[in-house]
Amino acid sequence: MSDIVNITASGRLGRDAEVKQTSAGAVLSWTMACDAGKKGDDPLWIRCSLFGKRAEGGLTQHMTKGTRVVVTGKLSVRTYEKDGETKTSIEVLANDVALVGSKSEGGGDAK
Repeated sequence: MSDIVNITASGRLGRDAEVKQTSAGAVLSWTMACDAGKKGDDPLWIRCSLFGKRAEGGLTQHMTKGTRVVVTGKLSVRTYEKDGETKTSIEVLANDVALVGSKSEGGGDAK
């Protein structure tokens, strides 16, 4: 089951973004931590993907661990079974990515 909605989310990259070439073209992937709301709550981790020509551009070199970004795109939430447990996967299929700042520039969006 998959529900798709439009979303704008901000957070910090949990690792450097990676570009992979597929038969359909380039895919830029990263994971970001978003503030879960209340102080002390664990961050919400969201996988993100950007496809096509924009994934091949120079964006990758700026998307390093700790960089704060704002992503707009389609939110895909799906559930699946693994080892008898129901799991949830959250991914943003990005239309737009804006670099907001590096880890050293502060900000309190995500941990």
